[in-house]
Amino acid sequence: MSTVRSSGVRSVRTCLGVFLTKLRVGLSNKFLGTVFGLKTSQVQRIIHAARTLMETFVPHTLGFQHISHGDFVTNHTTPVAKQLFTTDPRQAVIVLDGTYIFIKKSSDYHFQRMSYSMHKHRPLVKPMIIVGTGGYILSILGPYFADGHNNDASITKHAITNNLENITPWLQDDDICIVDRGFRYAVQYLEDQGYMVKMPVCLVKGKKQLTTNEANLTRLETKCRWVVESTNARMKQFHFFGKVVPNTMICSIADLAKITGGILNKYKRLLVCNPENEEVSKKMLDRFVLENSLQTYVEQNNLIRRRTVYLPINASGTVLEKFPKLTEEMLRDITLGIYQLKQAPGYTREHLSESGNYELLLCKESETLLQVKIQSRHSKSTIHTLWIDYNDGSSEEKPVNGLYCTCKVGARLVAAVHMWQVCCGIWD
Repeated sequence: MSTVRSSGVRSVRTCLGVFLTKLRVGLSNKFLGTVFGLKTSQVQRIIHAARTLMETFVPHTLGFQHISHGDFVTNHTTPVAKQLFTTDPRQAVIVLDGTYIFIKKSSDYHFQRMSYSMHKHRPLVKPMIIVGTGGYILSILGPYFADGHNNDASITKHAITNNLENITPWLQDDDICIVDRGFRYAVQYLEDQGYMVKMPVCLVKGKKQLTTNEANLTRLETKCRWVVESTNARMKQFHFFGKVVPNTMICSIADLAKITGGILNKYKRLLVCNPENEEVSKKMLDRFVLENSLQTYVEQNNLIRRRTVYLPINASGTVLEKFPKLTEEMLRDITLGIYQLKQAPGYTREHLSESGNYELLLCKESETLLQVKIQSRHSKSTIHTLWIDYNDGSSEEKPVNGLYCTCKVGARLVAAVHMWQVCCGIWD
């Protein structure tokens, strides 16, 4: 803030305080004036003056030119990402995603059309956030308009074609870009530029489920891609971006977003370098090459359609006495993460309520094969069918022999789907 001068109305300290309060709390200028004992016009001038941080602070904390390629690889690429995707220690792994900042409806009809999102059904602008796998924000591009000409793929092509922030010299051949399915039309373009692209597999039209290999590959990518979603959430903790931005502030969104990104890099870094994750990544790679033998058994014996081979299980019976009592550590070894564990209470509450119920069936052809019906949390008309082949107690090292679910990614072995929820229902 060295370029901001003090005045008889406010000091540099007050100027910074008003500016940060505006970002963090998202209060109107009139309310900020009341809190700080200033006029609304003075608050407006303070926010304008504080934007000089774009010249004195942001160049040292954000952007492709504030950090070298080598330093970024060394300090902001997690061991998990290196282990899962890189073959050369000099490769950088970046994660890209667009986010939304909602704005008020404009009286300028041209701008109104350009900023109206048919996806969200409201006016907004779209910044593109680029982060490292450790959560460090490399750059924030844009914001862009929200019409159909500015999807994630077209924004990416625009940034590289026009060499925004001198991005092309910074990126090197075989650098890895982790993206979501919204970038599918830019995959070939990025590969033609010499970069490697990792994107979750798209389900082919006519198919209802990914293959085991496709589902496993998708899980490897989501293991590292979640950091950009977390970064978007951290940005929205500055409530200026979480609320509807007034039209008078639209021209300032780019500067304010970059200043916020610099603040997060400097003072609120996201640390995800957990030593346990390295062990998890090794297990993921080991299971990645395996085939789902239980899926093969279920399909070959037509256990999906046959109904007479199943026997309903009574809660008061003794059929499940040998079902293994899995500890949380065992379940985390099966799921290879905590996402399913966090979803478990919600599934269990629904299925154990008065209106819900776990439908457990025992296969007559195998005493250790269970079929379970689980209501989808997304669609009322969708019910997933899950098979669990458990160990009857003869081996403590491998309590579950196999898992298969009919959901879109249910064939994967890299992280079991719905396993924790079923165990909670059985134990309760």
